[in-house]
Amino acid sequence: MQRIVDFGLDVKEYVNLVSRLGVRALVIPVQFMLCPFCREPHRLWHHGSYSRFMDDGEQVHKSQILCLFCPIEGKTVSLLPHFLMPRKQATCKVMETYFTKRHIEGLPQAVAMAAATKTNPSRQKGAYWDRCLEKKAPVLMAHLRPRRTEEGALLPRLVRHLLHGFASPGEALCVHNQRLHARFSVWLF
Repeated sequence: MQRIVDFGLDVKEYVNLVSRLGVRALVIPVQFMLCPFCREPHRLWHHGSYSRFMDDGEQVHKSQILCLFCPIEGKTVSLLPHFLMPRKQATCKVMETYFTKRHIEGLPQAVAMAAATKTNPSRQKGAYWDRCLEKKAPVLMAHLRPRRTEEGALLPRLVRHLLHGFASPGEALCVHNQRLHARFSVWLF
């Protein structure tokens, strides 16, 4: 299981802290130390870490992700920093830039991806993100419950609904990702 945690650090601060002091230096909020599997609340054990690449748009960082273990169920929980999406190398900032450029400003896919990341601007990655978002559109619309329907292509409408009421697109992606997982056990991407 993966849980998203706000450690109060951005990408570079997280990478520097973990590379200097290790994952045990992270300050974990108490609610994330409790077992999500068992009915009886108990603390999870530290179980180690695994390597993960993080593309912040400027460069790709390799860092460690903390794993916790439930000794009763024999299951692990990975604590992802809030700027990462499960199973994605790109940070929320990169995905925010891509979706804004592609579906709000209407730029071509290659141009939107080049604006989002300098390290590996692949059109296939952008097409994959679009397909993921399109595939989860029914769940997203149920989650967002738009008050009025708009005409036009599905993805631009969906992105506009996702961004409604948030200060930045990155904040909207992170918040909706956490809420969708809590409510429907589905990740945004």
